[in-house]
Amino acid sequence: MDIHLRRLVRPLAAAFLVAAALPAPALELLRSTLDAGGGASAGGAFGLTGSIAQWDAAAEAVGGELSLRGGFWAPGAASTAVPGDETPRITRLLAPVPNPFNPKTALSFDLAAAGQVSLRVYGVDGRLLRVLVDEPLAAGPHSLFWDGRNGAGVELASGIYFIQMRAPGFAAVRKAVLVR
Repeated sequence: MDIHLRRLVRPLAAAFLVAAALPAPALELLRSTLDAGGGASAGGAFGLTGSIAQWDAAAEAVGGELSLRGGFWAPGAASTAVPGDETPRITRLLAPVPNPFNPKTALSFDLAAAGQVSLRVYGVDGRLLRVLVDEPLAAGPHSLFWDGRNGAGVELASGIYFIQMRAPGFAAVRKAVLVR
């Protein structure tokens, strides 16, 4: 993995750290500060710490995670992953990402227990437009893409659509906005 780092220090004590990890999906982290201290930002598979007016930066990639550090104000590690059971404690349907979308959106949901799951797309008039899932699924996190098409494969028009999920003891609806 090639890692490229750039640090720019501007007047008014603003510092910008731009990092990109290539190849794989491009990852770009932008962080700016106007104060005199350090800060940390962490989420997903990346971490970023730094201090203003520091020209040095270090990067490491370990096990698919990217960590960037620099400056004397940088705090230590904020969290540590704990291995264990990855089965979600609750069943839930997350919001579509991106939303609004074009041409596709990711639909993610968690199942606390295995069971029959249905994921359906409805129009604002209540018509069923497409069945995305209608089968038994194992407990755990699940994700799929909806391409903005109906059950016949025809592209739907721009508009608001409703994603309905049903599982044993659970029902939820999320709104998705298609912009063509």
